[in-house]
Amino acid sequence: MKITSDRKLMLVLSTALILFTVSGAMIGRVVAVEGTYSYLKLFNEALYLIVHNYVQPVQVDSLMEGAYRGMLESLDPANEYLAPARYERAYRGENNGPAGVGLTLSKRRGYIIVVSAAAGSPAAEAGLQTGDVLVTIDGRSTRQLGIWEATQALSGKAGTKTSINLSPIDSAGRKTVSLIRKVVSPPVPAPSLEPGDVGSCGSPVCAKVTPAALTRRSPP
Repeated sequence: MKITSDRKLMLVLSTALILFTVSGAMIGRVVAVEGTYSYLKLFNEALYLIVHNYVQPVQVDSLMEGAYRGMLESLDPANEYLAPARYERAYRGENNGPAGVGLTLSKRRGYIIVVSAAAGSPAAEAGLQTGDVLVTIDGRSTRQLGIWEATQALSGKAGTKTSINLSPIDSAGRKTVSLIRKVVSPPVPAPSLEPGDVGSCGSPVCAKVTPAALTRRSPP
C-alpha cells in the first residue's frame, strides 16, 4: 500500500508525541526516585552514625522498627506499625482476653493518653480521666506501644492485675495504680420520656410516641 505524504507526516507527528509522553513520564519518575534517594541517603548516614558511635550496642532491627513507627505516627496518632504476627492477630480480631480496664486510648507526643474511662470500669473507679498520660504499662514504656498494642497490654483474663504508671492531667507528679481486669459491658442508653408521652421500650432501643401521634392518621 502506498503511503502518501500526509500519512507520513501524521506518522512522524504521532511517533514524536508518543516519545515525548514516554520520556516525560520517565523523567518524572527519575526525579521522584532521586528525591527519595536523597532522603534514604540521609537516613543511611544517620543509621551508620548511631550503629557505630552510640555509647551502647544497638540492634538494627529495633532501630528500623522505631523508624517505621515514627513514620506512620507522624501521619496520625491512630496509625501504628505492627509486625507480621501482630498484624495477623489484629486482622483476625484476636485479643489477650475478654477482660480489660475500660479505657479508650490515643497517642500524643509519643505516649499513650486516656481518651475516656467507661463508667463503672476499673479505670474509672481508680480515678483515671481524659488527658491522663500512661507512662508505663506493667513496666513497659508506652513510647514503644501503639494504640492496639497498649489496648492488648491492658486486656487479659478477668481477675488478673495490671499496673499503670501515669502522669495525671490535673497534677505535675506521677503515680502508680493497680487495676483488676474485668469484663466491661458497653453502656446501654437509658430511655427518657417527657410527661404526657406514651412509650414502649425494647432492649437496647426505645421508641416513644406522643398522644397526638397516636390519634394522627395517615392521609388517604
